[in-house]
Amino acid sequence: MEDQSPQDEAAIPEAASPSRRLQWKSIGIGVGVTVVVLAVGVVFLVRAGQGTEIQQVSIHVEEIINQVETARPREAETAVFLPAQVGQTLLPGDGVKTASNSEARVDIVIQKFLRIARTTPNTVWRLGQFALERDTIIELDQGKIFLLDNGLGAGFPPVRIVTPAGTASPRGTWMSVAYDPQTGVAEVQCFRGTCELANDVGTQVLTDEQSSVATAQTAPSEPVYLSQEEIDAFTGLPEAKRGEIAVPAPAITPPTRTPTPTPTPTPTPEPSPTPTPTPEPSPTPTLAPTATPTPTSIPTPEPTPTPIFEIPEIPEIPEIPKIPEIPDIPSSCRPDLNRLPPLNRLANGLLLIAPLALIAVVRRVRR
Repeated sequence: MEDQSPQDEAAIPEAASPSRRLQWKSIGIGVGVTVVVLAVGVVFLVRAGQGTEIQQVSIHVEEIINQVETARPREAETAVFLPAQVGQTLLPGDGVKTASNSEARVDIVIQKFLRIARTTPNTVWRLGQFALERDTIIELDQGKIFLLDNGLGAGFPPVRIVTPAGTASPRGTWMSVAYDPQTGVAEVQCFRGTCELANDVGTQVLTDEQSSVATAQTAPSEPVYLSQEEIDAFTGLPEAKRGEIAVPAPAITPPTRTPTPTPTPTPTPEPSPTPTPTPEPSPTPTLAPTATPTPTSIPTPEPTPTPIFEIPEIPEIPEIPKIPEIPDIPSSCRPDLNRLPPLNRLANGLLLIAPLALIAVVRRVRR
């Protein structure tokens, strides 16, 4: 075997150096690709984790008072409402209906944040779409809904309550939305925070303790402040009274409202005849007191004695001469006195008294 010369040995490393460089270069490229792949994988994992949180949205029935029903859309055109159950999950398209003297509480849970929709009596609404990256839609057909927020972050899309007269949306607030299908009027009461009422005719922004109304043909009205009774309706909600959700303080202090007393209707008086003016009596002059005369005693006249009529003395009647006895008359010629009529007897008596009366009259005349 021939010995290599020193020149040949020096030439060998020079020939091998290009291959080593290529090898190191390949290793560097592989490491770089690996790092990039790992970084992309980490990014995808993080985003995948966030995507899992996005799906953490649920809506369920939390409380039922008296008669509450829900309906799930089926092939039938008319929704069939069945008694609701506490803990029941609601899906897009489900409806909620409360009877008179009935209420329902529906919790909208987005991750760790909570929105409460309290349904008042005689209310019907349906749940539209809901997800973290999209607005939660509640379609209100009739009645009233209170929407309470326990501090949902500003980056989350709001709940929108859609009525035939307009759409209401809060921004981290307490509000109520009511719709009357008979009058077609929608009313939004913004208790705390900022609210918006909009329709095809216009838009109105509300703040603390303000309200606005609208119809499908009219723009939302200018905001007016809530009455004390309307404010008490918010602070008297069960969640607020139990302290489950603290009542937020207003960002702007509303003006102090003095309750206006309800005017009592004054009955319309019936027209009365015009009174005739009564003339005032002329003042009577005051007379000086007249001296009262002292009564003079008048002697009572003595009664004149009435003369007593003296009966004249009747003179003695002279004796009547005796009548001679009548001779006996034969019975055949003498009348029977007993047979005389009564008139003859009376005449005989008068003949006897007549002289006496005549004498008395004569004496009377002489006096």
